[in-house]
Amino acid sequence: MRAYRALAAVLFALMVSETVVQCRHGAWSGDFWEHSAVVRELARHLVHPRHPLLALPVKHEFFSPYSLALGAATRVTHLSPVWTLGLAGLCNLALLLALLPPFVRLFTRRPLAPFFTLLFTLLLWGVHPLVFSGFFHFDVIGLVLPYPSTFATAVTLGLVVLWSRQLAEPRHARLAVIAIGSAVVLLTHPVAAFFLVLLLLAFSRGRAVTRLGVVAATMLVAALVWPYYPFFRLLREEGVFDASNHPLYQSVFGELLPVLPAFVLVALRLRRDRLDPLALTVLVIAIVYGAGAATSHWSLGRVLPYGVLLLDVALADRAAALPWAPLLTAAVVALAIPVMHLHDPFFRALPFTTAGRPEAVGDEYSRLFSQVPRASVTMASAPVGWPVPTYGGRIVDPLHPQAFVGDLAQRHRDAVAFFDPGTTNAARRRLLCRYRATYVLSRSGETPIELGTVAAADGPYVLRRVPLRCAA
Repeated sequence: MRAYRALAAVLFALMVSETVVQCRHGAWSGDFWEHSAVVRELARHLVHPRHPLLALPVKHEFFSPYSLALGAATRVTHLSPVWTLGLAGLCNLALLLALLPPFVRLFTRRPLAPFFTLLFTLLLWGVHPLVFSGFFHFDVIGLVLPYPSTFATAVTLGLVVLWSRQLAEPRHARLAVIAIGSAVVLLTHPVAAFFLVLLLLAFSRGRAVTRLGVVAATMLVAALVWPYYPFFRLLREEGVFDASNHPLYQSVFGELLPVLPAFVLVALRLRRDRLDPLALTVLVIAIVYGAGAATSHWSLGRVLPYGVLLLDVALADRAAALPWAPLLTAAVVALAIPVMHLHDPFFRALPFTTAGRPEAVGDEYSRLFSQVPRASVTMASAPVGWPVPTYGGRIVDPLHPQAFVGDLAQRHRDAVAFFDPGTTNAARRRLLCRYRATYVLSRSGETPIELGTVAAADGPYVLRRVPLRCAA
């Protein structure tokens, strides 16, 4: 365990630095801005939140128990949503690092297996591994730590460990923790819940049917009564996210090439024990992933990182038995640095460089929107407007797909038309009226908008206030 603790300590120290730098400068990217908008909205309206991005009377799929807890923490501590999420990410990492060893020991008793599992998870990838939530390779882990998927994955590992102990020594209190925890995972990240259910079934080996029923019933009741979003409607709308998940099926062979030999080890495990939990879970995940490819239902590809994690465990089991394990460690590190372009995570952790870091917008947006009402709507292109709900009001065109919203395509077309050089100011005003947008945010390089008056300007951004006279 000393090797594991050393690697975990180095990783944690680096992630602390990266998190502090990114929170100070608002240098986050992707889903982070949606999660921070969710936390901000829940901090202001804990019981009856509105849609955090759009001025619409609909629910949002990120209103999970995890986000609800962070919203409450933000409300109590008066921290900004950005810092709340950053600190939550470090807690998620600590939880993940603490629970990974007992989880790995469910599949192998080799002392070095947890170390190699963590090492392979971080570094055993091909060129340009996927930057998606749920993955924990070195290039992305510092960006996704605050996400609900990280929290749900860590809790899943712990619940599987508890389940193995419950099978050996049943206790009512432990079963209650497992059942409630499973419901939290389901409402926080349904894909992690699928992984959890597979492992609970695999370890049960046809036993503990009553206890499985208790867990299943608790998850079902939670899904039915959760008031913050309609769970089963969300499952029906998963197709909304298919296009954004298509990269999970593009060039994936090259990205996963280093871990593919683990399928041989999975077959050997299955040959030794046809009910091996690791092997059975990997096979089911592979079938689900393949079904996504066969049906073009790309969202099924979100199971991929959980299969990769188990393949890493299988490889770690074999690597930990090798007498030349230190040489293998050095080889993995030496090969990963040039292949994965690992300079970016180190640069993101340095306070005096912008290399390898997403664009820092926190300071500029906080100044731009310091006097903008939360109920206002801002017209902006999707990339420029994406951080706005964290600092200002709502937006017209979200960067990422949204469940429960039926006019996303129209919103995107209207935002594109608004900034088209050929669009007249009269047409622009009609578009602003359509969405009741009284602010326009533009960036240098976009079409200059000459409407209303300049409310604020900072760096490359100009925020204009546009009084509207719109027909009812």
